[in-house]
Amino acid sequence: MTNIPSEILKEMRMGEVREIRNRLLVEADRLVNKAEDKGLDSTPQRQYRDWLRDVPETYKDNPEAVEWKEPPLPQPSA
Repeated sequence: MTNIPSEILKEMRMGEVREIRNRLLVEADRLVNKAEDKGLDSTPQRQYRDWLRDVPETYKDNPEAVEWKEPPLPQPSA
């Protein structure tokens, strides 16, 4: 069995985190557009998108700690 240095493992995991984040960013952009197209407040979707953008920097030292959040769906105001 080959031992992979921890820094390389961390880089590999961060690559996986970025791939997941990039897919989720595409969906987040769609949710922002959907909310705005319906004239709804897109603040929750924008905050989620900002959180996704910050994930690589936030979890750069511990990519295993990422807990992916469910995206907020556009909702009409009460």
